[in-house]
Amino acid sequence: ARIAAQKATYDITIKKFGHLKRHEITGFKKSGKSVMETEFSDGTVVMADFVENTLTVNGKSVERPSEIPIADIR
Repeated sequence: ARIAAQKATYDITIKKFGHLKRHEITGFKKSGKSVMETEFSDGTVVMADFVENTLTVNGKSVERPSEIPIADIR
């Protein structure tokens, strides 16, 4: 299960959104206790809600692979 979770994380962070590492972070804000929004120099906006366990990129929901466990930070 651990290797499957690592592969799923790799697929999202490197394969799907790895291009963002070439761009500067141009903005960051925290809303409330659990929502963080990061803007990159290419205009990409990533929003993560660590209580609702949601991730959106440019307003589109990114599905959490079932191999990645939900972190409970409440």
